Amino acid sequence: MQQIPIQNHQTRKYYPGITLYKLVGCLLVVFTHIGLPQIYTQLNKSIIGLHSFVAVVVPCFYIISGFLAYQGWSNAKHPHLYVRRYIMWITSVYLIFFIFYLLDNVVPLFVHYGFVPHLILKQSIILLDILFVTGPNAALWFVPPLIFGTISCYYLYTTKKLALASKLALTGFLLTLCMFGTLRILIESIFGPISFLSNTYVNIAMAIIYKYVGFGFTFVFAGTLLGKYDNKFLQLNAWTLTLLTSVVVMLEIILLNYIAVGYHSYYFVFSMMPLSILAFYGILHVKLNGVLTYHKFINAFTILTFFCHVYFIDINMRILGYKLHHTTIRQTALCLLLTLMEGLIFTSLVLYAQRSFKIPIKKLLSFN
Repeated sequence: MQQIPIQNHQTRKYYPGITLYKLVGCLLVVFTHIGLPQIYTQLNKSIIGLHSFVAVVVPCFYIISGFLAYQGWSNAKHPHLYVRRYIMWITSVYLIFFIFYLLDNVVPLFVHYGFVPHLILKQSIILLDILFVTGPNAALWFVPPLIFGTISCYYLYTTKKLALASKLALTGFLLTLCMFGTLRILIESIFGPISFLSNTYVNIAMAIIYKYVGFGFTFVFAGTLLGKYDNKFLQLNAWTLTLLTSVVVMLEIILLNYIAVGYHSYYFVFSMMPLSILAFYGILHVKLNGVLTYHKFINAFTILTFFCHVYFIDINMRILGYKLHHTTIRQTALCLLLTLMEGLIFTSLVLYAQRSFKIPIKKLLSFN
C-alpha cells in the first residue's frame, strides 16, 4: 500500500520513516565509533566485502539527503535561495568543528615548535586532507561529499541536464567499483595489481573519488531522481524489489568469496546501490504518522548527537579509563548509554535555550 505523506510547514511531504531512520542510523554510527562486537570483527575478516554489504547506512543517508533536498527546492518559492541556505548552514557547522580541530591539534604544535617552514608545509597537507577528505572527526567525512553532491545535482537538475547527470553518476559508480570495489577483479586480472594506489598522494586522490563521486554524487543523485519520481517509486512491487536485490547480493557474495579469492578487500560493492534503494523504499512506506508529534526533538537529537558524539565518547573513555575499540560488551554498553544520555541532555538544553532566549537556531535543527 502506498505511503500517504503528511504535509509539514514547508509544504514538503513528510515521511515518518525518514525521521526514524535518521535516528536509528545515528545510533548505529555512535555504536560503531565506540566498538564493534568481536563476532562481527571476525566475520568481517572471514567474509570478503561484508562491511560494505552491511554499511548501507551511509549511502542510504546520501539518498535521503538527495531526496529531501529535491523535495525542498521543488516546493520552495525560491529554489536557489533554499539550496544556498542549506549549503551555508551545513558548511558553517562543518567549519566550526574544523576550527575546533585547529585549536585542539594544530595551534599547540605551532606554539611549541614555532612557525617552522617544513612544519607549515606538512600541516598544510594534513589540514587539506582533514578539511576535504577525512573530516575533523571520525563522523564528519560524510559532510564535504554531501555538499558536493547536493550542489552538483541541483545545478544539473536546474540546467535540465538529467541525462548528463545519469551518465556521470553511472560512470562515477563504475569507476569507484573499478578502483575500490567488485570490478577491480577485472582490472587486476588484465593489468595486474594496481600498485600505484599505495602512494600517499594517490591515495588521497583516490579517496576523493571514492567519497565524492562514488558516495556523494552518485547516491545524492539517486535520491534526487527518486524524489522526482517518488510516486512511481512507491508503487513498485516490494517482493519483486526484494527478490532482485537478494539475487544481486548473493551473486556478488559468491563472486567475491569463491571466485575472486586473494584479491582486494573491496570497500565498495555493487550491491550498495540496490540495498540502499530497497532500504529507502521500506523507509518511505513506514506509516507511523504519530512520529510527527516528536519530529522536532528527534531531529534535533539526531543532528546534535551525530555532530558531537565523537567528543562525548572521548570524554567518556577518558573518565572511565577505557580504550577506544578495545572495550568489552559491558564497557561498550556503558559508554553507549552515557553518550546517548549526554546527547539527550545536550539536545534538551539547546531546545530550552532556543525557546527561552530566542536563539536563532530553529532552521539548523529543523532543516531536512
